[in-house]
Amino acid sequence: MIALFAGDNVDANIMTLDGKGTFHGMGLIRAVTPRNQSSRSQTMPRKPVGLLDITEDTKIPVHQYHAANRLRSSLQFEKVCLDEIPIIDRKIDILWEMSFRYKSVSPNWSGMMHMIHANMQHPGKFSVYLLPMIDLQSSDKTCIYSTLRYICGIAHTNKIPAIVTFDQPLYWKSREIVAEASDDDSVKDVIVRMGTFHMLMNLLGAIGDLMDGTGIRKLFETLYGDNAVLHIMSGKAIQRSFRAHLLLDKCIAHETISEIITENLDFEEQLNSLDAKYDSVISGKLQISDLKNDETLVEIEKTVEDKKCAKSIVSRTANIWYLYQKLIQTARNLVKSDRSSSWNSHLRVIYDCLPIFAAAGHFNYLKSTYLYLMDMLALKHTCPGVNKMFENGLFVIRRTDKFWAGLSLDLVIEQVLMRALKTRGGLTRGSGMTERQRAIWTMSAPACAEYNLAMQDFTDTKYFTSDQHREGTKARVERDLGDFQKLLDVFHSCEPLSAEPGLRNIATGMEASDMINVDHWEEVGRGIVEKMIGQPIFTYSFTRKDKVKNMASSCAVRIADDRTIDPA
Repeated sequence: MIALFAGDNVDANIMTLDGKGTFHGMGLIRAVTPRNQSSRSQTMPRKPVGLLDITEDTKIPVHQYHAANRLRSSLQFEKVCLDEIPIIDRKIDILWEMSFRYKSVSPNWSGMMHMIHANMQHPGKFSVYLLPMIDLQSSDKTCIYSTLRYICGIAHTNKIPAIVTFDQPLYWKSREIVAEASDDDSVKDVIVRMGTFHMLMNLLGAIGDLMDGTGIRKLFETLYGDNAVLHIMSGKAIQRSFRAHLLLDKCIAHETISEIITENLDFEEQLNSLDAKYDSVISGKLQISDLKNDETLVEIEKTVEDKKCAKSIVSRTANIWYLYQKLIQTARNLVKSDRSSSWNSHLRVIYDCLPIFAAAGHFNYLKSTYLYLMDMLALKHTCPGVNKMFENGLFVIRRTDKFWAGLSLDLVIEQVLMRALKTRGGLTRGSGMTERQRAIWTMSAPACAEYNLAMQDFTDTKYFTSDQHREGTKARVERDLGDFQKLLDVFHSCEPLSAEPGLRNIATGMEASDMINVDHWEEVGRGIVEKMIGQPIFTYSFTRKDKVKNMASSCAVRIADDRTIDPA
């Protein structure tokens, strides 16, 4: 048996007469594979169980945490080496980007990836179980320490490694606790992971920060409302944000290809030859691995990259939009590594995120991601069994029997626990939030799911997951095509890839001053990361002047003494 744990803060406004008594606690789930195959026909003896017994059996002991800063002071950022991990190949992404030239209708990137991987094998499905909650502020280290001790107890009983996933704030504090734990404390052996769902959200927010002031907001307002664009830029509306960036990425590719075809008519014949390859990959006749050394794709990639390099040297405006494509490729790789459960790709893309977080000034995520990468690379020597498990794709879980369905644990806990809490029948919809009610609700959830499946079998009414990805449906494909054409018309009219040497906002025409260095974000980000090597992990700090200056900073207006605090 393999089990993965995840924890997240539970903040619920309880329905009370006075509106007071907001519940703050730590929610937990456990994902187990292989799925439970026990037969429902077995007889289960009935015995009376009192509510007090349920409360006592499910209560998580609270262990007071005592800090020991001296044990973590020697930990420093180390230089990471990824020589053995290959660069993520992007031939399949090129095939998708070029599809608008030879396909009148084609699905979005996520829809195409789902189709391509439809018949591939995966490590297996997981069962997800709710665990008791701790009625303490989740940011309190006593709460986190008690959580880690509880997980260690379950892992020790089942003779499995204790692996837990948190979002960034909880990851940082839990990692501090593990670093401060004494050698005889069971918490010392806990493997703490950082969830990539919230990492992707922050990555999209970092991309929004870097590109702010370039005119990207006006482009997105072509398709989305003003308030939606705010959340797209911050990454909080993660699905809208990812879709908007993919559409804009495709527009940049379209403009680049159009310029190449104008200069070289033979290039269009090369693109048209991809039509048969596209159909072969979708149908499964051609393997994805075969595309890596495909001569046509290699030549197309080289031609496009040469064109980008030539334009970037001449124009800073063109350069920033080509660098934007590189940012979106990183976000795409982060999604790809989880969905396909590729551990090497996961480590590589985490490394690629470091300069982006650094350049955008998301320093909390930068430090956490750097520490997380160091820990995961060290697993090969400290915990070879866990490292082998992750290499086999068991660092993410699947709730459906599909290959392109890997999910990070911090996303699963949002889907399973947090959403269930706030829907009908959940604790915030009239069930109450006392310790006894929470215990009954969490412990009965798996049994209720089994009852649901049994009733479906009895009534011969079953619900199945569609074989077709929702982004591959006819309605969604047509909507994406329409939005792509709208965005392309506006993007083309702004002439973002013109040969003018300066850096300008393509929507307003405002020229950037000499202090703006956002088009050098990669060099600045790498420089910040290099300076971290040898510095103490938990006490090292940054200044805001270290990050790049984007185009929005040149026209920012300070109102009174109000300031916006970025939690990243």
